[in-house]
This record gives sequence, structure tokens and C-alpha cells, in this order.
Amino acid sequence: MKPSNPLASLVPPTEADADEVDYYRQRLHDPSLLEQAVGVELEGYVFLAVPVGGRRQGGDLSVPEVLTGVAVRRLLIGRCGFPDVRLSWSPYEDACHSVRWGAPPPAEDTCVADGWHYGYSDRAIASVVETYGHFADPRSALLGTADRGRVADCSLFTGLPSRATIG
Repeated sequence: MKPSNPLASLVPPTEADADEVDYYRQRLHDPSLLEQAVGVELEGYVFLAVPVGGRRQGGDLSVPEVLTGVAVRRLLIGRCGFPDVRLSWSPYEDACHSVRWGAPPPAEDTCVADGWHYGYSDRAIASVVETYGHFADPRSALLGTADRGRVADCSLFTGLPSRATIG
């Protein structure tokens, strides 16, 4: 019998919302990475965790609480395409935390640097730069968080180091 995890669980990526899948399919340089993606169910919603590969050097998934992040980290550790899985939490009580895998996000906080890091196509990056500017809030713009109701990874924009990293 598979142990249940009330904080997070892996589900087939086909259970993710169609908008979530379409979002990545339209923006990834290599959409075939979606074939190795996993669904992570958090609080009744399925998010996609897209593996590294090709241009995509790293990935992350925002989580509402540290304990949920620990649970997600445990689910992803050892999975192909998810190297160096770690939890970074925000120094702010009202901000989200991140489970990250692969290379750390780039020190240069621009749409282009983040777009390349997360494996987005040249067209997707150019669209964000044209719409929001080169130094726009890159993760909010690239992820369309305002449109999808998904909480952005606040620690990427503060310019401050995360309080701690587990992993």
C-alpha cells in the first residue's frame, strides 16, 4: 500500500490543469520535457514540475509552507530530471517558499537570464522583454502568475538571500 501524504502527492501530469500544460507547451524551448514532467498535487490543485534538460537548467515550484516544501522535496528527490532538489524558504512570513532543482537561478535578475535558465524559447523571452522590459520582474512576467492565480516565488525578486536552504 502506498503511503499517503496529506501535504503533497505525485500524480500523473495528465491530471494538471489544461491551462498549466498549455502554458509550458507554448513557452518551453523543448516542449518534449513535458513528457517527463510530474504532477504535484497541493491543496487540490495539480502543478507541473518540469525536469531539467536541454536548455532548461533548473526549475522550481512555489509552496505555501515549509512543511509542504519538505514533502514536495521528498517526492522529487531521486527522480530522473530533478537533480539537487532543495527547499529554499523566504525570510518573509507572508511570502511563498520554493522547492528548486537543477542549477541555482542566475545571479543576473533579468527576463533574458531567467528565461534561459528555465528553458523558455527565444520567442517567449522576446515577448516578455517587449511587453515588460528587460529588467521586469522576470518570473511574474514569464509565469503569468497574475493571470493564473499562482503565487510567484517572491524570494527571486527581493535581491536578498533566502533565509536557508534544505538539501
